[in-house]
Amino acid sequence: KKNFDESDKRIMENIAKTQEERIEELKQEINKCDKEINSLKEELNNDQPLTTVHLDILVLLKIIKHCKESFPSLVTGNLLGLDIKEDLEVTNCFPFPTSGASQSYQLEMMRCLRDVNVDYHTVGWYQSIILGSFGDEQMIKTQFKFQQSISKCVVIVYDPIKSAQGILSIRAYRLSDDFMRLYKAGKFTQEHFDNEEITYEDILVEVAITIHSPHLNNAYLWELEELQRDHKFVFEDLDLPTNSFLEKNIEILSDYTERLVQEQNGFIGYLRSYHKQQQQRTAWLTKRKNENEMRKRKGQDLLPETYDSESPLANTINAPSRLDSLIYFGQINNYCKQIHDFSGQNFASYFLYNGVTNNNEN
Repeated sequence: KKNFDESDKRIMENIAKTQEERIEELKQEINKCDKEINSLKEELNNDQPLTTVHLDILVLLKIIKHCKESFPSLVTGNLLGLDIKEDLEVTNCFPFPTSGASQSYQLEMMRCLRDVNVDYHTVGWYQSIILGSFGDEQMIKTQFKFQQSISKCVVIVYDPIKSAQGILSIRAYRLSDDFMRLYKAGKFTQEHFDNEEITYEDILVEVAITIHSPHLNNAYLWELEELQRDHKFVFEDLDLPTNSFLEKNIEILSDYTERLVQEQNGFIGYLRSYHKQQQQRTAWLTKRKNENEMRKRKGQDLLPETYDSESPLANTINAPSRLDSLIYFGQINNYCKQIHDFSGQNFASYFLYNGVTNNNEN
């Protein structure tokens, strides 16, 4: 019995020692997990600005296909991927229905993608544009909602008309932090824009795009090029550029210029009404002070020097929103740049044509 008690005692001591060691190991594992969780939280809460968008080639092809099939109608879609520090990786996308992108449709698509083990985290959206026309109020409103819920997200714009001329026209933008604060406050008067020092160039910030193309995708594109290659020379490609593109840009530029003139006329009318009201207020206040001086000399009660609630002078004329004017300035600047670039290319073509014709004549 004594030997049994001693053996039992040793067993209990070993069990207690084993439990203490196990508890110590568990504490070390918990501390390790806490450190990993904290590091992940630091990465998720990283305030580094977004600098680069890594766009997968399959996503680019999907966007091009969707925009071309729906042309000339403008279409939109959702971008999926993951943000890592200052980089944003876009690995998948899906189009929104033309009748309207309902939230239930978007959630159902993301659930289906999650079920098949595909990236389903929203990192922005894309839309098609015509002749570089973007940055309107609807686009700014949509991007503001995205950036409110997802800090690192972008809008990718694709222009099928410019891309058809041989230059891939795809860009990524996001709203600047200063404009986000101003838009959240809902104050778009000239005074607020001046205080924040925001111009039309400070509304959207362009983010660099790098296209990631795996070797299998390169091989597939090479096969498509081999299948569609025609060994016959197409002399129409040597023709000088037509003026239809230039005419369309000038037409849209004139339209935005007229809108800007209307906005400016409305703002000038507000300034006139505001200054007229201020003059009336000053005149009324001077008259009331003179009356009170006379009443004070006569020993009568003084009249209040505040405006009556029913008086038109009590209602201050509110300043109009200047957001539309900033948008129009941005559109005019964009079309002027396009006309400048297109004209430069035309001049180069004409100089080349003149050089060839002069050599032939000689």
